[in-house]
Amino acid sequence: TEASTAAIRDRLKEISTAGRIEVKEIGICTVSMLSKKEFEFRRQEIEARHRQMEEGIAILRDNFDSKKWRSGRVSSVSDKGVYVSILEGKDAFIPLLELPESHISEGKLQGKGKGKG
Repeated sequence: TEASTAAIRDRLKEISTAGRIEVKEIGICTVSMLSKKEFEFRRQEIEARHRQMEEGIAILRDNFDSKKWRSGRVSSVSDKGVYVSILEGKDAFIPLLELPESHISEGKLQGKGKGKG
């Protein structure tokens, strides 16, 4: 399922009744379309993922060596450079001027993994 704002808006229009959707109050100033149990499960899942990303970032920060090569996947391309996902939740920006000429052709980036941008 596409997760763009327009796609979400269209999907909500499909499931709404007279422009309204049903939500449940599950806490102070918190509503959800999920049951309280499902909401709590998803909240814990997201918090665990967030902790895992923070731990990965801390490990990277503590063991960073500017002379060591890291592998990653291009997550996005912009007119100023590329963003490379080096670990879950952390992208590194590489300016175009720092990319080898073999990866740039006629002002455009070559290869797979072109992102949105």
